[in-house]
Amino acid sequence: GIADWNEGRLPRENLEAILDLKFPTPESSKTTDYDMECGICYSYRLPVADKKEAPGAASTGGGEQGEMPDRMCDNAKCGRPYHRACLVEWLRAIPNTQQSFNTLFGKCPYCQSPITVDAS
Repeated sequence: GIADWNEGRLPRENLEAILDLKFPTPESSKTTDYDMECGICYSYRLPVADKKEAPGAASTGGGEQGEMPDRMCDNAKCGRPYHRACLVEWLRAIPNTQQSFNTLFGKCPYCQSPITVDAS
């Protein structure tokens, strides 16, 4: 308990002793722990070979590793990331999605909050 607090230790060490747990350290945390997968395809990067482009369209040059999620739900309690291409395909499959020019207006697949994406 609180009686285990020792002024000679770092606050982190004291909390670990009092709570009887070990906090993760930067050395034990991997950068992949912070990667956010797309909420539709569950991939962090889209495979380059799977990119679908319209015939005659110029290459988007997404790099060798593929596109990362670049669109997030605006709801602060959700914040789910999506690849733009995945979200466009998802919203086009939903009958009540609205479109104005090149923008699709629909609902987040997870929280149903309004979400928009450029469909061009």
